[in-house]
Amino acid sequence: MSDILEAIVLKDVTAGYGSEVVLDRVNLTVPCGDFLGIIGPNGGGKTTLLNVLLGLVPVRSGAVSILGEPPSIGRRHIGYVPQSGGHDPKFPVTVWEVASMGRIQGGKLFGKLSVRDREVIADSLKKTGMLDLAGKPMGELSMGQRQRVLFARALAVLPSVLLLDEPTASMDPGASSSVYELLRKLNETVTIVMTSHDLTAVFSEVKTIACLNRTLHYHGRDKLSAESIGKTYQCPVDIITHGDVPHRVLPIHRNAGE
Repeated sequence: MSDILEAIVLKDVTAGYGSEVVLDRVNLTVPCGDFLGIIGPNGGGKTTLLNVLLGLVPVRSGAVSILGEPPSIGRRHIGYVPQSGGHDPKFPVTVWEVASMGRIQGGKLFGKLSVRDREVIADSLKKTGMLDLAGKPMGELSMGQRQRVLFARALAVLPSVLLLDEPTASMDPGASSSVYELLRKLNETVTIVMTSHDLTAVFSEVKTIACLNRTLHYHGRDKLSAESIGKTYQCPVDIITHGDVPHRVLPIHRNAGE
């Protein structure tokens, strides 16, 4: 795959649920090595976009490729970290068992782990600071710790692409800072696409930015000053991406109505 320059490509993609259109003619190219932050209001389609890349939501029109392959095949290159909060604390599963799910092959939930599998799992837990808690039940962890375990599960895939859906939403500032430190290191070898409402983190950590509210507007590598980043503090994403000055910190969208 060394000759592939584009990690993700969407061409005129429309997708949704039932009669509802959530993504409308979305075009996006994410080069290998990028760290793309996607911002937008709730219900704007951010999670749906990630599910399209994972092949979980079929497209109605257009085309999607992951490292040159359709999502049904290309998702083998993807590590995915969903929004936290979906784990049932009463379900009897340990940190190690959850991280091990990243090494599942062929749909075999309880297949035997190889020595290599165990090495990868241990390394993933170490990178996320959870190795010492490997035998602990998930139900005894804090929300932030559970999210770190989901990071470990994603890293156990040995991904070329990481998809992160609001990855630090349940973490305190200190934990969030350590996650972004990890992401900066991972981005040296892994392409990252992250949705987030943490606008200050998005603007200070990512390489490129896109706004998504049914349609997608790519802002690329527009650089923001420290003053502009400061304007995002506790400011609704709708105002920052679609509002008027002095709150707007990104260039105005060209399409009317956005």
